[in-house]
Amino acid sequence: MKYHLTFFVIFCFFSISFSQQTKCECYSKSGVKDKTGIGGWTSIIGTNSEGKQLQYHFYAAYFPPQELCIPRDNYWWQEVNAAILKAVKSHPIYKSSQIALQTDDPDATPKATNIAGQAFITQQKVNEIKSLPGTVVSVDAYIQDRFASKLQLCSDIGDERNIDKKSESNSKNKTLDKTSNSKSKNTNSSGAKGFIDSQNEQFLKQQELNQKLAEDLTQTFNKISDSWAKERDFQSKISSLTNIKSVNASSIISEARSKAQQINKAYAIRKQDALNQGVAATQNLVNSAQNEKQAIAGGILGAGLTALSQSSIEKERKKAQEKLENEKQQELKKLSQEIIDKFEPIKNQHEQAAMYAVKKDNEDYHLAQYEYAKCMIDNAYKIIVDDYACEKAKISKPVSKSKKGLSGKDYFDAYKRKKISKRPELNQKAVYFLELAIDAEPNNEDWIMERIEIELRDFFNITNPFETDIIIEVSRNEKTLPIGIGYMTNLKKLSVTHSQLTSIPESVGNLTKLIHLSLYDNKLTSFPKSILTLSNLEYLLLYHNYMPNLPEDIDKLKKLKQLHLAALSISTLPESIGNLSELEILNLEWNKLANLPKNLNGLNKLKSIYLNGNRFKIIPQNIQEITNLEILKLRDNLLGETEESLESIKYIYNLKKLKILDISKNSISVLPLGIENMSSLIELNISNNLISHLPEDLGNLQNLTVLNIENTYIKTFPESLQNLVSLRKLIVSESKKKSLKDDIKLIKKSNKQLKIEYR
Repeated sequence: MKYHLTFFVIFCFFSISFSQQTKCECYSKSGVKDKTGIGGWTSIIGTNSEGKQLQYHFYAAYFPPQELCIPRDNYWWQEVNAAILKAVKSHPIYKSSQIALQTDDPDATPKATNIAGQAFITQQKVNEIKSLPGTVVSVDAYIQDRFASKLQLCSDIGDERNIDKKSESNSKNKTLDKTSNSKSKNTNSSGAKGFIDSQNEQFLKQQELNQKLAEDLTQTFNKISDSWAKERDFQSKISSLTNIKSVNASSIISEARSKAQQINKAYAIRKQDALNQGVAATQNLVNSAQNEKQAIAGGILGAGLTALSQSSIEKERKKAQEKLENEKQQELKKLSQEIIDKFEPIKNQHEQAAMYAVKKDNEDYHLAQYEYAKCMIDNAYKIIVDDYACEKAKISKPVSKSKKGLSGKDYFDAYKRKKISKRPELNQKAVYFLELAIDAEPNNEDWIMERIEIELRDFFNITNPFETDIIIEVSRNEKTLPIGIGYMTNLKKLSVTHSQLTSIPESVGNLTKLIHLSLYDNKLTSFPKSILTLSNLEYLLLYHNYMPNLPEDIDKLKKLKQLHLAALSISTLPESIGNLSELEILNLEWNKLANLPKNLNGLNKLKSIYLNGNRFKIIPQNIQEITNLEILKLRDNLLGETEESLESIKYIYNLKKLKILDISKNSISVLPLGIENMSSLIELNISNNLISHLPEDLGNLQNLTVLNIENTYIKTFPESLQNLVSLRKLIVSESKKKSLKDDIKLIKKSNKQLKIEYR
């Protein structure tokens, strides 16, 4: 089909070119800049057979004496180019030089059929060409001969135009008589008639040539149509050559090799036939051409079709070879897959047998069989294609001579052997045999300790669970700790947080060297009593669990320094908590406490107590017994709702060592006098309360550095605040910025280092 369309295009090309009517157009030498003659040029630079570089410059130029008038049909430029080309290629210098066409000249390309030309040339350009290095050749005589008839025809039309100009001029000057006018008209009429007759004669000749060309193209098309049957036969043959019929590896490879050779041979013949047809078709097109221009166009198109045909055939050959190769590979892979399918279950069977083998000779036998099967699977393709051979297992299957059952020692020996095996599948099965050994001899302490060590090592991800001063910090999803944790007697710190623990084993009580225990953020539902035996424990963190009831004997933890019991839903505290004489930090935030134990005077070293988020309506009176308290936080409680509650604030004033007091987010409406007694106070947070004014004696807190009154009803400051020379930060609501502006200005006047923070 593609050949059919191509020749149709060629036919249309020649038909259109023959149907053009010649038109002429005249240019005065001064009317068009630098376009004064017909001609063109090309330069060819290359090397001869001896490797010597050669430069040849060919030009053609014709400068008519009269005004330049040339035909302006659609193919005028091609005709000029074709004329120059023919003159150059027929020149003896060009033929004898045997130039290798390699050039950078924009007016020339490596293909001789595309040598460039011009429709116009100037004398200046001719002079430039003559001055170029190399050999300069003129072929202008040929150009003059080639276009002499057309120039003569255009000259006649030019005369006609000149006569018209003279007639118009004489008419204007009224110097020409009627007789001369009549003569001029007759002359013009005769010239026009001759021009029309000449064009009609040329048009008839072109019709005859078109008819001949159409007949030649029809004949060519018929020849192509006749080749379609051959094409179908060829494709059927190629299709049979790309299918593999053999069933064993050597035959498949041999058949593919033979068919590959047949494919190459078939396409070689096909390429030669196509080349011969292309040359013949090209010659027919050239022979059918009317002029040089059509001959060149026919030659180019014919050569292009031939080149495309050769390229297409080569692509088809490669595609056929690829299809044959793919077919071969598929057949070979089928054979290799058969090997894989055969040995895969054998490999799995012996792998399982080796994993569960107790005796060493049984394990070695199954491992050898496993390796052989694995080799066959991994090298299945090489076995099929390259005759690769896997070494067969040399170990024979052992025969059991003893009828005795397996002992615990047999299992333990299997455990030790698999434990150090470099094979992961055996190594992972080692613990299974340790369990069998313990089941067989449950009183063997060595084996039990071996299992405990494995459990602890795996659970806590440590190398040696029994090393000195060990520290463990993990997060796990298990609900309890390993029972064997009690054997880690050197453990100093145990932290299992953000986990799912619901209980801890009693054996934790054996960790007598434990100093730090963190079990916060778990799911414990009661206080683990085993903790009470940890006599050296100093830090206990149990917050974010559920332990509403603390043990009454919590004071057994006599060395406890920090006790964190936040968010445990505690509503009451045991009285014994007041006996923790070493306690320094007590965190009871976010519980349900409304009161403290009666006896707090034993908390001699307590420095910080956190009671935020509880249900205190009144500050316990005995809080003043904690004489060394430095930090007290009562944020987000129910303080200030009654007069009694407001009065209870005075109990805090007796804590003379208190440095940080936070009573924010309560309902306190007034601070009673006496706050000046807390002379050590550094930070005071009374934000988010109902307070409308500050007590006058607040100005006596000379050590106060931070004061937070955000979200209160305070509209003015007492003058005494100007005495707070140590105050560095004053936190005020953004809404109070204007109303407190003047008071703040007075305070800052006496305290240059004060910074106001608006929130």
